[in-house]
Amino acid sequence: MINNMARRMLMFTLAMVLVMANITAAATASAEPINEFSISSVRIINPLNNQEIQTVAKQCGYRIQAQIDNNGQAITDGLVIVQVRNGNAATADSGGKVLNCVAVSSGIPVTGSAVTTDYVLPDGLSGTVYVDVFVWDGWNDQQPLANSHHNTSFKVAP
Repeated sequence: MINNMARRMLMFTLAMVLVMANITAAATASAEPINEFSISSVRIINPLNNQEIQTVAKQCGYRIQAQIDNNGQAITDGLVIVQVRNGNAATADSGGKVLNCVAVSSGIPVTGSAVTTDYVLPDGLSGTVYVDVFVWDGWNDQQPLANSHHNTSFKVAP
């Protein structure tokens, strides 16, 4: 039983590493976006009171809310990816270790949509945590439908 669970966890971990590496590589080498969407804001929020925050304590929860605007005249499908990174080599644009990654595939209405994801900050981190948001047409082509957003970060509370 333990060996089977360990094997499943290893396979899941390997799959996640491949997905996260694929996201980082595709974002770095992606073509010019079509701009069917735009990312108008990305906020870090305390999930207990929905207040915007600038720091997160280790092992505490936080929420990321990205506002995706539809620049078209109809509901349009999009894959919104929210990635969180930290580490010595991390900068606003790239590097570091991916801590979490969530992808949501949905039809985005003409009025836009707020994509909200909840995370828990792992122990053992320090410095700055960077948030990346991408909008693609899907996993297969990975065609950007909006300029990626790398302008949001927060500090790890001591």
